[in-house]
Amino acid sequence: MLPLNKLHERRKKGEVTEPEAPAEDVLLLQEIRDLLKKNA
Repeated sequence: MLPLNKLHERRKKGEVTEPEAPAEDVLLLQEIRDLLKKNA
């Protein structure tokens, strides 16, 4: 839990930026993965 607290403190100070949204191709690959899991 301690590393998460440190990360939260840094985010509040603006030292750590939020990750960007995944690229379109990554979203497509995740969707394919999820469909394959569902059908398996």
